[in-house]
Amino acid sequence: MNIILLVMGIYYLITALWPLISIKTFELVTGPKVDKWLVYTVSCLLIAPSFLYIYTGLNEELISPLIIFLAFTNGILLILIDVIFVLKKVIWKTYLVDAILQIILLTFLAFSDSVTS
Repeated sequence: MNIILLVMGIYYLITALWPLISIKTFELVTGPKVDKWLVYTVSCLLIAPSFLYIYTGLNEELISPLIIFLAFTNGILLILIDVIFVLKKVIWKTYLVDAILQIILLTFLAFSDSVTS
């Protein structure tokens, strides 16, 4: 079992489902959204990789360089979006919490056996 991919998958799934289940509570924490359809779209797009990370996290023999590449690409791009748009004052600073969590997850993943072996 790869606990890092598993945690990453669960984190992605929770954060993806949250606005789909309750956009009102999501906006209370992250700020009001003009284009809710865009929030829903991003949420839906994050569900597929979240299941992939959970599945491969539970079945470590299925982890491949492509899965690791996807995990790093997803994480880095989400960090960039968080930081850039907080700096541009488009989104609330609470998104920096997500960026920090992404950095922590990617750091642990970088040093996990799945990457180093």
